[in-house]
Amino acid sequence: MLFRSQFEIESHSHIQNLKDTEKAWKIIVEWIQSNTQNKKSSYLTSWHPYVISKRIQNWLLLWSQSPPSQEIENTVLISLWQQGLWLSNNFEKDIEGNHLCENAISLALVGLFLKTPQSSAWWDQGLSTLQYALSQQILDSGEHFEKSPSYHWELWKTLQWLMNWVKPECKEQLEKLTPYLNKMENFITQ
Repeated sequence: MLFRSQFEIESHSHIQNLKDTEKAWKIIVEWIQSNTQNKKSSYLTSWHPYVISKRIQNWLLLWSQSPPSQEIENTVLISLWQQGLWLSNNFEKDIEGNHLCENAISLALVGLFLKTPQSSAWWDQGLSTLQYALSQQILDSGEHFEKSPSYHWELWKTLQWLMNWVKPECKEQLEKLTPYLNKMENFITQ
């Protein structure tokens, strides 16, 4: 099987195309075993904040559709926690743009998903960073400031997923994002 890029492999975006979810979870467990944080070679791609952000989203999307078996569930949860911990300390504030939005969304999602002492802080950090980033990046016209249709579309889709995925008790906190989503959608439909 050919992959488009190393990014696709490391972010696990290809697992969404697999019909066999058991195979997808096997790929994830193999990745966990091969890409420990203390491996220097893993940092350049596997543990890059943007790659972690997209991988967290892909794993949680797969989990929402077909959770892992009980025998590997704990392995996946521990890895999600490790990735959330790394991400919480390595937001791409130097790059900002869509990378910072993806970092924030993923940290908010993993904070919402996991039941750990850090979960609430991760949710808060992700949400506050996302609100800041959107206020800087979404123009009055609703267009993403980088003026890239693919960045705009990807961010809008991911924000929609975040809004639909959160627990009812968190919906009120996300109301501050609604004006940005509406502006972005209006820009898309014009």
